[in-house]
Amino acid sequence: MFVCFSLCVPRVAARWREALRGPLLLALLLGASSAQALEQVRLQLNWQHQFEFAGFYAAKAMGYYRDAGLQVEILASAPGEHTNDLVIDGRAEFGVSDPSLLLERNKGHPVVVLAVIFQHSPMVLLVPKNGAKRIQDLRGKRVMIDYNTELRAYFRQQGLAEDSFTQVEPSYDPQDLIAGRVDALQAYASDEPEYLRRAGFEYRAFSAREAGIDFYDLNLFTTQTQIDQHPERVKAFREASLRGWKYAMEHPDEIMEVLLREYSQKHAADHLRFQYQQMVPLIQPVLVEMGYMNPERWQRMVDSYIELGLLPSDFSLDGFIYDSAPERDLTWYYTGLLIAFVLFVLISLVAIRFARLSARLKAEVIMRTALQDELQSQLWVDYLTGLASRRHFIEQARGELARSARYGLPLSLCMLDLDNFKLINDRYGHQTGDVVLQRFSEICRATLREIDIIGRLGGEEFAIVLPVTAIAEAQQVSERLRAAIAQASVQTESGVLFQFTTSIGLAQLQSPDESLDSLLGRADAALYEAKSTGRNKVCVG
Repeated sequence: MFVCFSLCVPRVAARWREALRGPLLLALLLGASSAQALEQVRLQLNWQHQFEFAGFYAAKAMGYYRDAGLQVEILASAPGEHTNDLVIDGRAEFGVSDPSLLLERNKGHPVVVLAVIFQHSPMVLLVPKNGAKRIQDLRGKRVMIDYNTELRAYFRQQGLAEDSFTQVEPSYDPQDLIAGRVDALQAYASDEPEYLRRAGFEYRAFSAREAGIDFYDLNLFTTQTQIDQHPERVKAFREASLRGWKYAMEHPDEIMEVLLREYSQKHAADHLRFQYQQMVPLIQPVLVEMGYMNPERWQRMVDSYIELGLLPSDFSLDGFIYDSAPERDLTWYYTGLLIAFVLFVLISLVAIRFARLSARLKAEVIMRTALQDELQSQLWVDYLTGLASRRHFIEQARGELARSARYGLPLSLCMLDLDNFKLINDRYGHQTGDVVLQRFSEICRATLREIDIIGRLGGEEFAIVLPVTAIAEAQQVSERLRAAIAQASVQTESGVLFQFTTSIGLAQLQSPDESLDSLLGRADAALYEAKSTGRNKVCVG
């Protein structure tokens, strides 16, 4: 019996192998077929691998590209390569670039921007702490800068002509600034500052945003040829990429591990974490939908380029911004008109119906976009005075405190209150009170410096952050503002002309560890002293 069992087992096993061989081969063939079905595409980055491109790494690592039917190769830029040229020449299907895409469009290259990742540009100009204190101080200095139009627009607005400084060919090496080979260095706020910090090199950063020049950056783009020939692939790639960016910003540590394991070990984890922290306010992932683009914002960038003489005055954005949900092409309806007169009536009725639906949908999209922009604006801007809202002011103030603490810079803060404002409302009405608040905000904007940050905290209470300002200079700024307000006047609807005053409480940041609440509290105590001792004065807390 044992012998029989021994002889039967190999035969049964052989039959099972034969039975299973077919399904196994089928499964292997299906797997191979599935792998071959993935479309091969290339994404060209505009710099070396780093956390700045985290969303694309996440889309690949988490399988979002694979789910979209794509096999994506992520390519870093080699020295001397330009992303725009590589995509335009067809050596990559997709790319990441800056607003120079507008210049390519003007040259006749049909580039199309698919999504914006950085709502604010990370571009800054770094100088030694004991170097230039204003952008104008760079006259006669050595400035390492490339073709970046954002900084050039900044120079122009600040009255710094390009022939007034020596332009140095970029090496993108912060060691040139440390060694004193240049006096200013173009850099990314999310990268080179951390290198300087670790080297113990004290520096100062100038940003075009301080002057109101705010460009988009890290723009995902392709060409019109790709959109025409592969519309579904372009749409799928864009959606998978944005999905990856959302995941990366929610799970930064996980994507840092992917970057270090699969792409580059150039930067340590601490450096990558610094990049992530700097990217959060640039992307604003909580407030702004990932990839969001505002055509009006692009038009403001176009206007800046026109002022620099880089674009013609009649440049148009038509076709430059990707439409992820294009309207249906109704051309085939009109072709049917040539076939028979009977079909003409039917097709015309259908076309009219679709046109009305399209108009309604377009109107609804415009309305929702306008509502979204309005709601976002209300989060940041006080509707009456046009100054920063309480929420926006607190966010900006905390950023300035962190900057002062990191670089050891002085900082002062003012609390302001309009004197006897309740009496103004009671005597002349709330409409006149609103005029007083608006007049007050106009005087503040005209009197304060460009770097100062002012916001309305509520009612007649305002606050001002004075960056890089010690208490003595802050007193001078506050006294100048108090005097300007005391000299102003407002006329009521009935023709009554009256003046108003303000009381100011002032406090200076005492230590890097002091919180914003503590600083506001000391300034508020000083404001209370100013009001209780006669009003229309400046007190220091």
